[in-house]
Amino acid sequence: MTRREGWGAALVGAAGFTFWWATVIWAASASDAAGRQVVFFYRGVSGSEITGWIQLVSLLGGAVGSFLLASSLIGRIRQRWLRRSLGWSACAASILAAPYLAVVVLVAYLGAAGIGDDVELTAPTGQSVLVTQDGFDGDVVTVYTRYDEFHYVMHRSADELAGFPRVKDRDCHLVALDGSLRLTCGEDSVTINAQLDASHISVAPE
Repeated sequence: MTRREGWGAALVGAAGFTFWWATVIWAASASDAAGRQVVFFYRGVSGSEITGWIQLVSLLGGAVGSFLLASSLIGRIRQRWLRRSLGWSACAASILAAPYLAVVVLVAYLGAAGIGDDVELTAPTGQSVLVTQDGFDGDVVTVYTRYDEFHYVMHRSADELAGFPRVKDRDCHLVALDGSLRLTCGEDSVTINAQLDASHISVAPE
C-alpha cells in the first residue's frame, strides 16, 4: 500500500467513524426521568453546533480520502483502456454525487452555524435560563432551565416572546422571585418555575 492509499483509507475510515459518532452518539436525544428534553449548552456552544461541525469536517475529510484512495487504486491498473474507463466512470460518478454531497454539507453547515437563536440569560442570584427561537419566522420559542453545568432541561414554550423583534434583539433580563423566575423582554414577560427535580439524564430509546 502506498502512502497515498494509506492516507486515503485513514481519512475515509476516520470520516465514517466520526460521522457515525456525531450522528448516533453525540446527537442522541436525552431526557430526564420526567421525559423532558435535555440539551447540551456550555459557554455559548450548543450540542447541535458541535454535531454540525463534526459532521462537516468528517464529510470533507471523507471526500478528500475517497479521491486519494480512488485515484491511487485506478492508477495501479496496467491496462490503459481499463484505467481510462474506470477513471472516466469515477469522474462521472463524482459529478452525479456532487449535488447530493452539497446538500448534505449544507445541512451540516447550517447545523454548525446555527439556523436559530440560543440566548442564555442569568439572574443576579446566579440562576439561568436558555431561550431558543427558530431561525425562520421566529414563532417557536422555548425556555430551558439549567439542569447541570453542561445541560438545560426544557421547561415550557413561550409564545409570548414569539415573532419579531427576535428575542436576541430585545432588552431581555431575568430576575428571581419567590420560587420562580421572571423573564422579561420589552413589554412581554414569562414566569418560570425555578423548582426543578434532580432527576438524572438518560438517553431516550429509539
